[in-house]
Amino acid sequence: MTILTKTRRGITRIEVVILVVIAVGLLVLAAVFVPQTVEKDRAMRCKANLAEIGEAIILYDEQNMALPQSNMLNATGTGKVEGEGWSWAYEVTPFMGRADLHPAIDLADDEPRDAQENVEVIAAADAEVFRCPSFVGSHWVKKADATPWRSGDRNTPRSMISHYKALAATTDESLQAAYATDSTVGYNEETHPDGAINPETSYAIDSLTDGATSTILLGETIEPFQSRWLYGDEMEMVAMDQAKVNISDDTTGDFVFAYPAGFNPRTPRYGTKSEIPTNPADGTGQPLMAYNYSGTTEAPTYHGVQTNNADAIYGPSSSHPEVVHHVLADNSIRALSKKIDAAAYMFYVTRASGDPSECQSPGLIEEE
Repeated sequence: MTILTKTRRGITRIEVVILVVIAVGLLVLAAVFVPQTVEKDRAMRCKANLAEIGEAIILYDEQNMALPQSNMLNATGTGKVEGEGWSWAYEVTPFMGRADLHPAIDLADDEPRDAQENVEVIAAADAEVFRCPSFVGSHWVKKADATPWRSGDRNTPRSMISHYKALAATTDESLQAAYATDSTVGYNEETHPDGAINPETSYAIDSLTDGATSTILLGETIEPFQSRWLYGDEMEMVAMDQAKVNISDDTTGDFVFAYPAGFNPRTPRYGTKSEIPTNPADGTGQPLMAYNYSGTTEAPTYHGVQTNNADAIYGPSSSHPEVVHHVLADNSIRALSKKIDAAAYMFYVTRASGDPSECQSPGLIEEE
């Protein structure tokens, strides 16, 4: 009788190579697509945060018949707004399920903000809705000087930072019309600051003559320090470095729009995204969010751009590839390209500039 035996065949070298190639390919695909999927989820949660904040702002407007100011009057209520004002974010907390935060501070107190009872507790409150999920840095700074706070600093009061700020004005000259002791040349205080949520005046959404669908309220930022959520001077920002714009005189008291060198509001210099220079050395003609931020002292950065928050190093910016999320006055969330046409972006920031149709064309408004 013949006994048949089954021989065991080993894996050949060719099969090993094939398996290795497949494994490497799967790893490469995972390396490419997993981060993309994670970022997509984070971006969606960022938009959800902004939608919740936007809804709270709209509810605030409905109840108070006006938007909150970006930097509320300080406790003494004298003269122009000062650096110790309260932020728009603090004002809308009762409309987003955090009514526990707002009554804890007595805004009628005559003491400056850092001496207010309970300020340390409120500044350190974990209001996660004000943080972008894609941001990889620390969410906390020291309350006193906005320098990094670490877990070992247990006896040092901390403050939570926010990644969402009011677009208070197109330029710092426009913003500083709220803080100047006398009228700034070229910027009439009746029309400037020119953003919808600014430190000077409260405007109702229905009064925004450019329309709720084309007026930005808030934008993202990756500012890691000068972004304490409670303080108004750190919760507002501007769209363009004034060093890169032509300033027009305002002798009539009418609205005057300062636009980037080479731009005319009705005939923007760049008709399509492809015509916009990529990361010009000095940022000429670009919105701040188009800058190739390095996080260092290399130009261009936001450092020194905003007079009342001169230590901030980032303006409108985001941790998301290509886009920066914004909240418009109709509570729509727009993912605007970091390479958006500067004139178009600045018209988006203004509340009453008579936006020309040329600055709303698809070639100028780049989105996801």
